[in-house]
Amino acid sequence: MNNTDDEECVGPNRSLSIIRSEPPSATDVDCTPLLLTADEQLASIEKMRHMSLRPSSVASPVAYDLSDEGAAHDRVRPQREWRLRRKHFFVVSSSGRPVYTRYGDECEFADLFGIIQVMVAMVEDRGHMIRRAQAGKHQIVFLKQGELVYVIVSCTGEPYSSYIQQLKYLHHQIESIIPNVDQILKKKQGFDLRRFMGEAEISTVRGMIHALNVDPSYYVEAVHPIRVAKSVRLNIASAMNESHKGEDHIFTFLLHRRSVVQIVSHHKHVLHPADVLLLLNHVDTSPSILHAETWLPLCLPRFSAGAFLWIYVDYLEKNLVLVQVSTSQDLFPELSQGRDSIKFLFEKFNVFRSLREVDHHGDFHVSAVGIAELRHVIYVVAGQYVTSTWPVVAAQDNKEKKRILRAYAKLRQLARNCTGKDRIVTHTSLEEGMIVQTTKDWDLFLTFSPSTSKVVMTASTIKVRRYLKSIEEELFLVQK
Repeated sequence: MNNTDDEECVGPNRSLSIIRSEPPSATDVDCTPLLLTADEQLASIEKMRHMSLRPSSVASPVAYDLSDEGAAHDRVRPQREWRLRRKHFFVVSSSGRPVYTRYGDECEFADLFGIIQVMVAMVEDRGHMIRRAQAGKHQIVFLKQGELVYVIVSCTGEPYSSYIQQLKYLHHQIESIIPNVDQILKKKQGFDLRRFMGEAEISTVRGMIHALNVDPSYYVEAVHPIRVAKSVRLNIASAMNESHKGEDHIFTFLLHRRSVVQIVSHHKHVLHPADVLLLLNHVDTSPSILHAETWLPLCLPRFSAGAFLWIYVDYLEKNLVLVQVSTSQDLFPELSQGRDSIKFLFEKFNVFRSLREVDHHGDFHVSAVGIAELRHVIYVVAGQYVTSTWPVVAAQDNKEKKRILRAYAKLRQLARNCTGKDRIVTHTSLEEGMIVQTTKDWDLFLTFSPSTSKVVMTASTIKVRRYLKSIEEELFLVQK
């Protein structure tokens, strides 16, 4: 067997990838004109809330399902009910001001927020940073980012690294709404950030937290491109490039709910997966953009730290959304014109018809791999991931999907702690067998029927990757 073939990286060449895990260098993009002082930002955020322009007849997309967490009623639940939840999120300023609570109302937790602030301050006074604590079966994890403290109280049994990653995503989500939040709080200690957290912003934060539990993107820290023929993706990119509107127009996206169809970088910029996930979440959870062309400010912290970019959003069809990103707040008319041009070219290239035929339940069925015991696959490379269709139970029950994803997260952490070239961890239980393999370039997660031997699971990693290699042109995003 050829070992070189076994280790060949399936997926896009990193030099051609639009999404990259490394942050952009200081020379990648100039956001200096967008930087605001604290006072300017306080004034501008209040003015620049979700402006909808030109009504559209496009049908509304299916709302992101939050029902399994009872999220629609989170803001009005009595305080005692949150104790019944398995995972809770809190955000508090370093001065003890409440910012956000997942369940209930922040005012109900005034005493608790004060205790959090005192605990953090006491540990800092001793020259340390509080990281976690244990309270019975609950793990309490802290993350301080500048002037904000993020806390998870959870009994879900996830690894510490997963909790920290979730808190970082939550921090980036708040930064995307309020850039330079540290600058504001340093200048105005005790300032109430909830002034900028209206119902639309709360909906976006709530959508992010829900996705942290059920969307593989956040577990594997990667973006999901839908499977589509290479020729279709190239036609989409061609239409987007032909509609480029000058130096200030930096990105164009075609999205399908929380997946990406295509991304075009008009000036060779690259995006961190975390920024793309922020954009996907904002589009999928903002009710103001459902029925009209929308022009809104948004910060992508890994790309434009402390500065707003301007985002043009329009649904071309149900669940199919065009997003154009600009560094100029005056580019709306040109981008709106570009949207008309893109839509015309999509119709000319039969893009809409091709995308209607795509199976959005998964990139492939495990039966296509040819391993009878195989139940599920996730493969991650270059900031992107592909997945097989979920097992029937997990597809119908978010609790089962969470269980599988959390098991993957535990095994990946164990694999990353291994030494040597082949970092592989297996696990067997009454429910299933699992194997996770990690390298410097890619990660592979596999689930099998419970009777599968470790020998079969280990041998299957090669066969799965060979199958993915055979269809990789349809799976991944590249620049050309």
